[in-house]
Amino acid sequence: MRFKYWVMAEAGDGTNGGAAGGTAMGDPPATPPAADPPAGTGTPPAGDPPAGTGTPPAGDPPAGDPPADLSLSADTWREFIADGDEKSLARLQRFNNVRDVFKQNREFERRLSSGELRLNPKEGATPEEMTRWRQEMGVPASAADYKLEVGGEALTGLDDSSEEMYAPLKQAALDANLTQSQWEAMISADSVAQTQVIDRRQNADKALAGEVTQQLKDEWGKDYDGNRALIRTAVDRAGEGIYEALMNGRMADGTPIGSHVAVLNWLANMEREINPAGDILPGSSAVTINTVNEEINELKQLMGDKSSEYWKGPNAVKNQERYQALIDAQLKLKSRGG
Repeated sequence: MRFKYWVMAEAGDGTNGGAAGGTAMGDPPATPPAADPPAGTGTPPAGDPPAGTGTPPAGDPPAGDPPADLSLSADTWREFIADGDEKSLARLQRFNNVRDVFKQNREFERRLSSGELRLNPKEGATPEEMTRWRQEMGVPASAADYKLEVGGEALTGLDDSSEEMYAPLKQAALDANLTQSQWEAMISADSVAQTQVIDRRQNADKALAGEVTQQLKDEWGKDYDGNRALIRTAVDRAGEGIYEALMNGRMADGTPIGSHVAVLNWLANMEREINPAGDILPGSSAVTINTVNEEINELKQLMGDKSSEYWKGPNAVKNQERYQALIDAQLKLKSRGG
């Protein structure tokens, strides 16, 4: 339009406006057509953008665009983005086009916002900054805030000492900035591991107990039951509940005391020295010669009847062995003045 107005102005540059406007005698020019306002005045016709706006002349790039020799073209977009950084340029070679770069960026944003990825706190962060970062990342504010539960359910086997026992582990979790879900995954795995350790130990204890039982039966022979009774009597002298506590305890190498052959032999021999007839009358810590004599006399009465259970029936052999054991105990007690 400006070109049009300029042409019109040149055409009317005669005396007082030229032939297109007025007379040669200086009469005022006729009113110009409504569609042709003077340059720079009035409202331009519809469809014609105001001066200074609209599409710039061809060959003038919009402000802010990169130089013509390095742009987001199919050939140079990688160099444009890398901006001289060789490492960045090498990484950009992995992408086929700019759209792929954008897609990767969007995926990174999604994973970051969902908590799948998270940024580490800046080095030298203040306590206030760490508190804020932990809150944003879903990390408990303090070690005590980690809950001893998995999926809303408390761990099994907890007692009053559990919080104290787990305190060091909680502090380690906070130092590592674990979220509650990560903490739960850790203690869940730890609980499974502990259960496996307990199961393996129990199975090993059971296997060892079987081996020791067979070894002692071979070593003690017919005195096996009597020696076990002596061991129980010896430990029971210490008080109620001591037997279970001692037998369930462990040696320095982890072997259960109740399956330690040397300890069991020592207890049996010690009780036999204290109570020579203890294996004859198990459970009694004060066997006297009178007690033994009373049972001997009962068996002698049965011996006088050839049809009694001392001589006949399923208990005959047992009664005869019992009589011989009582005689041995009687001799031991007499030798000790019992």
